Amino acid sequence: MLPTPDDLSDGKDAGLEPVGEVAGDDLERYLQALIAGDGTTCVHVVDKALAAGIPVPRVYEGLMKPALYRIGELWARNQVSVACEHLATTITEGLLNRVYPRIVHARRCGRLAVLATVEDELHQVGLKMVGDLFEMHGWDARLLSAGVPLDRLLDAIERERPDAVGLSFSVDLHVDGLERMLRGVRAAYPELPILIGGQSLTHGGHERLDAYPGVTCIASLDDLSRLLQSEPRWICGPADQAL
Repeated sequence: MLPTPDDLSDGKDAGLEPVGEVAGDDLERYLQALIAGDGTTCVHVVDKALAAGIPVPRVYEGLMKPALYRIGELWARNQVSVACEHLATTITEGLLNRVYPRIVHARRCGRLAVLATVEDELHQVGLKMVGDLFEMHGWDARLLSAGVPLDRLLDAIERERPDAVGLSFSVDLHVDGLERMLRGVRAAYPELPILIGGQSLTHGGHERLDAYPGVTCIASLDDLSRLLQSEPRWICGPADQAL
């Protein structure tokens, strides 16, 4: 049985407030469609937002991300099934692929980010959004497979020679694995900038990570956009103005 509107009424605590130009009614319609597995309606809501001139990052931050977070919380309360959560992920990945042609024409400046989820972490939709944001700002992004082990991450860094590494974790249970990866990357590449993000950081809790040199914690896609636009070491040149 699908959650009722009353089940969803406490969305404020779950980050279900409209962000930027995304209307609250559109967010609610999108969420209900995602829960129902109605990909067609989800496409219509996203297309409406883009047609209204809402930038792609705002669609990610204000529509797709909070809806996925909400479904994850409903699953944790046994109010939706794991099949519902998986279908929501599949629909969202399809929408990201649909939106991607809007960003591939951004100018490139020759800088590269290697992105991965931590070992045993299978949630990578958010990481795909991060990769898109890097590309919108002129970087190239290489996304590794979900749950990549440390040795494969180090192999990828050796092969690609990136300018930065991004690690994502959405489950607090994986923080020890994240720290193992941080220690491994930092030991092999002492100067390589590392970004950490994911749902687990949205409510704080990054104090343990601040102890690692050269690590920047990102709590939202908005934070990442600001970093890529304003911090000298991350600025890669202006992205395509059409974005």
